[in-house]
Amino acid sequence: MARPVKEGLEYFPLDIDFFDDPKILFIENLFGEKGELVVVKLLTWIYRNGYYCEWNDEICLLFTKKSFSNFKPSFVQEVTAELLKRGFFNESVFKRFGILTSKGIQKRWLNAIKRSKRSAEINSEFNLVSSEETNINEEETPLKLEESTQSKVKQSKVNKSKVKDIKEEETDNNFLEKVFETEPAKLFIMYWRRNPSPHEVFEVKKLIEDHGIEDVKNSFHKAMEQGSEKMNIAYVKGIFKNLLKERFDLEQKERKQLEMKEAESDRKKDAKIISQKYQELWSRFRKIKDLLTPLEQDRLIQFLNTNQLDKAETKIAELENESKDQPEIKTRTVESLALSMKIS
Repeated sequence: MARPVKEGLEYFPLDIDFFDDPKILFIENLFGEKGELVVVKLLTWIYRNGYYCEWNDEICLLFTKKSFSNFKPSFVQEVTAELLKRGFFNESVFKRFGILTSKGIQKRWLNAIKRSKRSAEINSEFNLVSSEETNINEEETPLKLEESTQSKVKQSKVNKSKVKDIKEEETDNNFLEKVFETEPAKLFIMYWRRNPSPHEVFEVKKLIEDHGIEDVKNSFHKAMEQGSEKMNIAYVKGIFKNLLKERFDLEQKERKQLEMKEAESDRKKDAKIISQKYQELWSRFRKIKDLLTPLEQDRLIQFLNTNQLDKAETKIAELENESKDQPEIKTRTVESLALSMKIS
């Protein structure tokens, strides 16, 4: 393929409605002002070299480094991919030749070349402009025109065709048709009997992704019941704000109830364990009761009755060990008790 002619421009026209274009509105909603800045920078990158630019990961990296101080190439690629998807750049030409261009870019470039009286043409393989579409548009004429050319410009105004660009209009209509066929747009038509703006479609699409289609349908229905004044995105968002608060409060209440239930269950388990321990210690106490003095018996009974089970268990374990280590302790203890009773 012969290398196409590439002649750069010193400046390029930017329509005052540029940022109201549905394609740019989508970029703004998806990526914010940073996305819009990427679009304008891409246009300057293209017009600097002509009517197109090659585009791949390496060029994206160079473009990002040269154009921005804090943007990542991956972000620029996301914006570019969305521009291709929305038809801002011609996707079929990009897939075939790996370049970014569009019919509008080519038309503006050709008109600028004609005004500067340079000779250039677009490579036929990705030319998107027909010959009758290359008339100079006086709205895009630079302010630096020489006095001697004013009469030619006036003549151009007289001779300019009044026929609209049907193909571009059809492209925009097709784009809008795709927008209105989406699920968010159908909600506006179904409940509010009107077509949405691209911005509204984007907002509702986000709500559907975050909350699900059924909740969004319910919010549209509630807004409709409140009358036309409430049939707007701000009111729908307010419904979801309240809905999220209600769900949060309900979750908190359920969580608290669950914690209380678990605490009660733990308390019952602890009570059962304590009861079993109490019965076990009483059984062990009875086995060594005769080895104890009345004072020791009273103390152990007090430990058991006041749930000082750890102290009771420690004392009982000591006495049990003594009885094992010294078998004669029982005899001595009985004799000492008998002696004490005799003395008394």
